[in-house]
Amino acid sequence: LEILKQNQFSPMKVENQIAILYCGTKGLLMNVPKHLIQAFELEFLEVMEAKHRDILDVLEQGIIGDNETLVLEKVASEVAAKYK
Repeated sequence: LEILKQNQFSPMKVENQIAILYCGTKGLLMNVPKHLIQAFELEFLEVMEAKHRDILDVLEQGIIGDNETLVLEKVASEVAAKYK
């Protein structure tokens, strides 16, 4: 598995982990080559931080509703398309 690899002493925020785990468990990374997973994660989280911080704030509270899943899937699909 290549998701959620983190540098020592550089833990990923919980909301970012939730977003990445959602992508992994829902098959949104199926078309991303294994060696590009970390690059996908970086870009995906940059987009989420820049454009959808509100969604990450909700995820931090442990809530994953329809609105959150819709945004996660849309952003993941757009970013993943660059890594085929």
